[in-house]
Amino acid sequence: MERKNLVVVPVSDFETAIGRWIWCLEDVRRTLLEKISGISQQHLDAKLNGHSIGSLLYHIALTSISGCTNIR
Repeated sequence: MERKNLVVVPVSDFETAIGRWIWCLEDVRRTLLEKISGISQQHLDAKLNGHSIGSLLYHIALTSISGCTNIR
């Protein structure tokens, strides 16, 4: 399996360190959308060991946004 090298470029509207993290969050979102495009609702909802792809995506989104806001 070929490994992909990433170059993290800070998002220009933010302080450099924060801009890097924003870039990383955007990269995760972009990658997830690419990987799940074309997956049916049935597959997103199917449970394996009590979890579905949809519930895992929800958890990723919730933990990402909770790191950026005061949502708990």
